[in-house]
Amino acid sequence: MLKPEIGIAWYYNLQFPETPEDLAAIREKYMPEIEKLADGDE
Repeated sequence: MLKPEIGIAWYYNLQFPETPEDLAAIREKYMPEIEKLADGDE
């Protein structure tokens, strides 16, 4: 199963995320609604 962050990095031609911080940066910029759900905010 592919992490969505990796798919987004490929689609937008970003550097491949190698660390948890890289994944978090992609989530923050391109997937803000996922961050809200993960934090429990609605």
